[in-house]
Amino acid sequence: MSFADIACHVWAIDGYTDDNAAKVADNAYVKCANSLRTTNKADSRKEALTALLASARAAAGTATAAKLYGGFRRGQKAPEHMWIEYNGHIYDTMPGYGLCRADAKDNYRTCPGLENEDFGDGAVCIDMTLTPSQVAIIGAGEFIKPVH
Repeated sequence: MSFADIACHVWAIDGYTDDNAAKVADNAYVKCANSLRTTNKADSRKEALTALLASARAAAGTATAAKLYGGFRRGQKAPEHMWIEYNGHIYDTMPGYGLCRADAKDNYRTCPGLENEDFGDGAVCIDMTLTPSQVAIIGAGEFIKPVH
């Protein structure tokens, strides 16, 4: 496994240091996601995003402020896709892709670069801090272009 094999939620919550840390974050995410009772309201979705961040983050945050987004479709209790906004850019990934970077404009806040369908008001965000691995990966500057 490599960075290109991880799920979007692993990147968005914890970053990537190695396969073992990615598996720990993924397993914690799945366990928490299965216990969520989320409604289609923004406040409920933000609570779900906050719970997922708290449950699945293995690394400590830094002082680097960012925003964590989750894209929900109607009836989903956990986000279908997750991404980060930091320093004027949106960062997301999916299995099979590298890290995508797009300018932080409204269209990418609700439909990040690797997503095909806009989440509209199903996209919610919360404040977060980046982990050391997220800072390092962003700092490496190896990005792919958005698909849309």
